[in-house]
Amino acid sequence: MLASTPSSASAFGQALAGTPVAYTQRVCWEEYRNATSQTTTLTRSLSLRAAPLGRTGERLLALRAEAPQLYRQEGQRPLELEVTEDWALRLAALYAQVQGRVNAVGEWVEVLNHKAIAQAWVGLRAELLAENAPDEPLLTSLLTSVDQQVAAPGGMLRSLRYDYLYQALAGGWPVPPLLAEAWSVGRPRCFAAFLPGLDLWFTEQTQGAVAEVGQQKLVVRGTFDAGRTDLTALPSGEEPAAALPRADYAATVTLDAATSLPIRVEVCVSVRRGDFYNREYTLNLERA
Repeated sequence: MLASTPSSASAFGQALAGTPVAYTQRVCWEEYRNATSQTTTLTRSLSLRAAPLGRTGERLLALRAEAPQLYRQEGQRPLELEVTEDWALRLAALYAQVQGRVNAVGEWVEVLNHKAIAQAWVGLRAELLAENAPDEPLLTSLLTSVDQQVAAPGGMLRSLRYDYLYQALAGGWPVPPLLAEAWSVGRPRCFAAFLPGLDLWFTEQTQGAVAEVGQQKLVVRGTFDAGRTDLTALPSGEEPAAALPRADYAATVTLDAATSLPIRVEVCVSVRRGDFYNREYTLNLERA
């Protein structure tokens, strides 16, 4: 309930008093198109504080992220960062601290420090305009998009969908006894903007669950939901019509039995069309 949510930074800090959990994150995007490959890798350190919110199953989360390191490679030749990648890294700093409320099934339902993030955007926006031609089309598109994201709390909340880290940290992984109840027939999992204009949808199920001392290990698999995924955005090249798209999703998750926070998460998502096109995302998240 919103009334239970801390209404000030000090109250939020009191609710999340304690030692943060430290993580290391590695993300790799690989794309193959018509015999040309490109790999982009991001690494960074994170810390997470969590606290239960009443008896609703909701939690407060406070995420702090260090500046990411981005490395881009085409074939075997390292490249310098492009200007758009530099912008992306600077935009990531806006989300260096995210404080939010997560419901019982691991969905972010509120960003509590929206005002602080919006204020930081005012300064960064001015810097980008000062450093670049104001009529630069890519910059204009970027400014418009971020303006919409930070204008209201709802827009900022929706923007978390585009970084798959947030759903990995928030939890909501289908574990027993919920596995035998709400998730026995699977539940939807979306990887938003996997390609421009393409949200990739799966029906997620847990295929294996092993309880160990202080841990819960899960093997999660996703069945591609072609009915909810608009594949018209997927590059087609000159492949014959028989080269139908294929999408795969799998995750291996180790959770802390006491807190349900992740100890280790490995996620792999891919979509391909024949031998012409393949795009793959890999997330490795591990307690430091």
